Amino acid sequence: IQHIRTTQKTEGGITRYVTGDWWSVWILFGRYVWVAGMAVMLLRRVYSYRKLRKQTEVSVCFRDNIYLADDVKTPFVMGIFRSRIYLPGNLQDEEQDYIILHEQHHIKRGDVLWKMLAFLALTLHWFNPLAYLLCANISEACEISCDMAVTKNMSDTEQKIYMNTIL
Repeated sequence: IQHIRTTQKTEGGITRYVTGDWWSVWILFGRYVWVAGMAVMLLRRVYSYRKLRKQTEVSVCFRDNIYLADDVKTPFVMGIFRSRIYLPGNLQDEEQDYIILHEQHHIKRGDVLWKMLAFLALTLHWFNPLAYLLCANISEACEISCDMAVTKNMSDTEQKIYMNTIL
């Protein structure tokens, strides 16, 4: 193992020589890369969140915690403690009812929190492809589970209309 020799000044002004091996340098480099990767993940999320907040700034309260926004392309829930449902402004009444049921179920089950926890796991393990797969699977499982819960007590006709609306 090759050693590295560096100097370090003590409080008394004395110069000390500190040695380390290349493995320690690679570990230190790896730590910096890992922290930089986490920072990039967090910065991307902050950027996306700010962009989404800007799109919802001019939303109109439809009723309770449901808002209509023209800049929103797809329905979604935002917020953990004071969750709000945002809908595109161009939906028909029947579509709105089914989508609101779906989004309310997300709130009821706390899917926003679960997706946030999955993102935190992804942020810590940004270098691991399995973490990306986990995030995608959690998101998909939340959607399928909501669809199943909403359609559980519907007739076959209502289920078909609901599925066409969601698609």
